[in-house]
This record gives sequence, C-alpha cells and structure tokens, in this order.
Amino acid sequence: MEQARKLKKSNKKDQIIVKSKLNKGENVNPKEMQILQQQGIHGLFAPTTLESGKLVYSVPAGIPLKKYLKGKISKQEFFRVFVQVLEITRKMEGTGLNVLNLMLDLEYVFVNNTNRMVQMLYQPIANQTVPMNPFIFLYKMIQSSSSLLKKDGQALNALGYYLKQMTQYSAENIENYIGTICPEMTGMITASRQIGTAHSGVSVQPVTPVQPVIPTESAASVQPVIPMVSAQPVGGMSQMGTIPQSLQRAEMGEEDQPTVMLVAEDDEPYPYLTPMGSTEHIEINKDEFWIGKDRTKVDYCVQGNPAVSRRHACIKKNGQQCFLLDNDSTNKTFVNNIALNVGQAVELKDGDKVVFANASYEFHTV
Repeated sequence: MEQARKLKKSNKKDQIIVKSKLNKGENVNPKEMQILQQQGIHGLFAPTTLESGKLVYSVPAGIPLKKYLKGKISKQEFFRVFVQVLEITRKMEGTGLNVLNLMLDLEYVFVNNTNRMVQMLYQPIANQTVPMNPFIFLYKMIQSSSSLLKKDGQALNALGYYLKQMTQYSAENIENYIGTICPEMTGMITASRQIGTAHSGVSVQPVTPVQPVIPTESAASVQPVIPMVSAQPVGGMSQMGTIPQSLQRAEMGEEDQPTVMLVAEDDEPYPYLTPMGSTEHIEINKDEFWIGKDRTKVDYCVQGNPAVSRRHACIKKNGQQCFLLDNDSTNKTFVNNIALNVGQAVELKDGDKVVFANASYEFHTV
C-alpha cells in the first residue's frame, strides 16, 4: 500500500511556508529541479530549499483551494480556478515534468489573496511513493463546491459526467468541453492559455468546440467510476506519464479505493475523514458509521494497525451534526488530543483532529 505523505503548512508574514517530508526511498530529481528553474510555468512553484529530507516551499499568501471552493462563489469564479489548474498541467506537457508529481491536495493548492491566481506546488521526486491522480483531484474540486452545486449545478454535473467518460487525461480536451457547455467561458479559457506562454514557449490554440455529453437524470445520479489514463500514452502525455496501475480502480481492493462521489444538484454531500498526510476521502455516508480493524463489522476498516480495536468507534449523524463515540476501545479515541470517555458523544467540527489509537485523521464537513 502507498505511504502517506507528511505535509505541514504555516503562515509567515505575507508568505505560506509548506514542508513536504520525503518518504523512505524517495530523493530529489535534479533534472526536474533544473526544468522548473528554466521553464517558469505560471502558477507552478518549485521547492526553495531542502532541509532534513523535507521539500520546503514559499508561496505568496493565499486561500487553500478547498476553503475557496466551499465559499459562496459564482460559476465564473469556479471555472476560473478550474481552468487555471488545467492550464498548469497543459503547460507541463512536453517539458519533462510529470503531472503525478504535482501536490494535488485541496489544502495545499492556493488561490492568491491579491490576484486570485492559482498556486500549485511541484514535487521533483524520483521514485515517487505517493503519486497523485488528476482525475480524483478534479472530482474533489467539483464535490467541494457544495454551495454552487446546490444553486447552479447543471454545468458542474455535466463536467463531472464528462470526466467519467474519459480514458486518458487531456487538459486541452477538458477545456474545450467547458467551452462547449459554457460558451461564456470561452474568452476566459483563451485568456488563461495566454498567461505565461511567452516564457514557457507554449503556443496559444483557439478553443475547439466538442460535442457536449449531457448526463441524463438517471446517469447523473449514479456514483461515477474514476476514469483512468490509458496505459498507452498518446501525444504530449508521453512526457507526463500515465496513472500507475496501483491507482486504477480495477487493481485496488474495495477498502483501498478513495471514495469520490459527484454530488447531484439536489443531494447533500457527506462529511468525511481524511487520513493525515493523505488526500483520501472517507465519506460518512450512514447515520451510524463504524470505524475499526474488523472489516466484517465496520464501515471503514483501518488496515494493518493492531493498536486499533475491532469496532473501535462510531460516528453518529444527527441532521447536519456528527458525534463521535468511543466503543470501549483498548487504546482510546481522541479528538484534538483529548481522550473520550466510553460512551461520551463529542460533536465534531470542521478541521478537528481525530485519532483512533494511533491512527490520525482530520474531520471535515462539506
């Protein structure tokens, strides 16, 4: 199983400092560092230093993308940041950089406080143990925009359905599809393609319309299968790599699959847990959601951890509220470093740190 990556961020004056710890067997790729310094792709940040096995980044102050998307943003504001993400990956094509080395975590992609430009971090790592999946990241961008999904979700649901049908990641094709379902975004897409092209040497192509694929009511309600990059790279994708077999849904055990659900306009997205240092979403999709190591008795199985009890704890939902209860576990359950008494119900708040024995997670509302 892939290792989680330990990430830490802090604010220092008008900068965000991010530290990413290298896992065992990983090392910095000097060739990619050189490419990053030479290419200068707009919105893509390289580490500034390497200290004690950690990549250190310094970027202008900004809002985590997750917080930005959860706010009351318009459709235009959503697509503005969505297309910027696509453009960064598109301009990486043919440079020798790998899209799987982007830090695709909504908490570690930022929207600049001043100009609202997207800021992404690139991890120039050889022997990457935590490869990122751009499809999962784009799904999470849609899913996190819960306020927009409720009031103006048709275009977002159509976009999610289109992503579901893709067999190979292509930023340009996705941009073209956005221009088809939202013609008013065509000018913005063209402008985004022009940003930074003088330095990166990427030519600007007009937005080419594609035939829109609009989901039917029944199709939109089905939980989407995560689309995967083709095993045979095509065109510019050969320089960016393909999604490893370890990330393909067919290759994963049911308990290993990141849960990524596209939310319909009239559905409520679920609160979820995220393992510390990981981008996996564990959706709390039942009124009583059990966590433990016995897969036959729980809704989420904590694998390979003998410190966790068979039915360690339960999260109970009451309307919009979630309450955590310890089930008389051997090594206790903690919320923000405070141990729960047996049977004690503690309401969880967005961002709370939850620990089952020694397995750490972060709780998030939607």
